[in-house]
Amino acid sequence: MRIHILMQQKGGVGKSFVSVMFNQYLQSMGKKVLGIDTDPLNDTFHQFQSLNVKLIKICNNNGEIESENFDQIIDLIMNNDDATDVIIDNGSSDFIPLINYIKTTQIFEMLKDMGHEIIVHSIIAGGQALSETMLGLVALLQQFDNPDLYSVVVWLNPFNGYIDMEGFTGGSAYQMYKDSIKGIVLLPTFSDMFNRDITECMSARTLFDEYINNKEKHIMKRQRITIAKRKFFDAISSGIGEF
Repeated sequence: MRIHILMQQKGGVGKSFVSVMFNQYLQSMGKKVLGIDTDPLNDTFHQFQSLNVKLIKICNNNGEIESENFDQIIDLIMNNDDATDVIIDNGSSDFIPLINYIKTTQIFEMLKDMGHEIIVHSIIAGGQALSETMLGLVALLQQFDNPDLYSVVVWLNPFNGYIDMEGFTGGSAYQMYKDSIKGIVLLPTFSDMFNRDITECMSARTLFDEYINNKEKHIMKRQRITIAKRKFFDAISSGIGEF
């Protein structure tokens, strides 16, 4: 089983969008996916009912990990042997507590001993969030300093500003930690017309295929979502393939 953990200290950079889209991509590849949403402030992933995502709030009001709640995640992993992949969407407010909890309880070591593969996903956003999301990625790589236990997938999200593959791979953070980075996904850019339809699809908590097959939507809206889905999935395939 591959356990995908999405972590980024900066909120509002597309983490839940990536969780939803990546879940659909894996399902399109014939994978059986278990989704878990731990975001205490914005449970967008959980709101996509067709994905049957489990909601587990792992932090209390003091920003501390509740061990009994986190144990539920381990129980779900152990009791879903038929799942090929687990996607855990973690909230930005849980970023530091979760890192500390994982290190203190040696969860990565335990999961690897159980035969699971751990992949940490982090979002780098263009525009004003670029520097803060880069700091979040570096913090992850510094804290999880044993690449034998896990690998990293970086998602470059240009929705709010320009970002490119060459600029990222030429930077000091990538050069220092490239042995830990399994893949890089550069999400495609779209015109405002496409972005409006993608936003509408997401805001309605509708999967790509649900939107495409909804005859109540204008045929051109459905066509644009069809194109967007193909471009998103092609970007994932190019960046990380089928694992």
